[in-house]
Amino acid sequence: MSVLESAVGLWQARNWSGSGDWLDENANGLDLSISGSPPFTRSGVGSYWTLNGIDEYMEIADNALLDVLAAGSFTAMVAYRPAAAIVGTDYIMCKRAGGGTDDTGWSIAHSSTQTLGAFADGAVARSAVGAAPVLSEVNTVALVRNVADDDVQAFHNGVPGAAIADTTTASLANALVMRIGSLAGGTQDFGGRIYGAAFFDRPLSDAEVNSAQRRLAYGPRRLITHLAP
Repeated sequence: MSVLESAVGLWQARNWSGSGDWLDENANGLDLSISGSPPFTRSGVGSYWTLNGIDEYMEIADNALLDVLAAGSFTAMVAYRPAAAIVGTDYIMCKRAGGGTDDTGWSIAHSSTQTLGAFADGAVARSAVGAAPVLSEVNTVALVRNVADDDVQAFHNGVPGAAIADTTTASLANALVMRIGSLAGGTQDFGGRIYGAAFFDRPLSDAEVNSAQRRLAYGPRRLITHLAP
């Protein structure tokens, strides 16, 4: 079984049916509705939606499978490509209304200088930093909270940023939707391509993050053999 097959929720653009919701491939009922009419491109090297950065996103109603309790480890991951120069902070995948300490929940975002995985319990916020996004390439960002190690890390394209101490003590759960392409509150939208996303109810190891991010962005590798006539 691949790492992605162990996810609580898995959404890969290349496997979208072509109409209706973006279905959870791991059959947990975490199907995403598509807001607006983002154009979809099907390609053998990476299918994707192109979000306009204004009012297009994917959304699922509040679900306990996507909430994180005080003692809960998790990994959230998204594969994307920015459309243009990044101004300010764009939120790419989140179950959170904002970026403040009182905005309980979790989020993945970026600015021009860093990728960012963050969460808050209403009293304390923690933010882990990864490398800056690359405009001309597919970027994959993972947020990993490991309760056993009592830390949090952000990974950019499989490379871990510095681990920081997790000083939260309360639940991260909320009653908000989860969105890809926007905050749950509907601001600071992301503009660009979305290739896929996944959510795990456990902390992935460094090796698992690297394996999952490659498959999420590009799909399974195919060995092509050219035979002489």
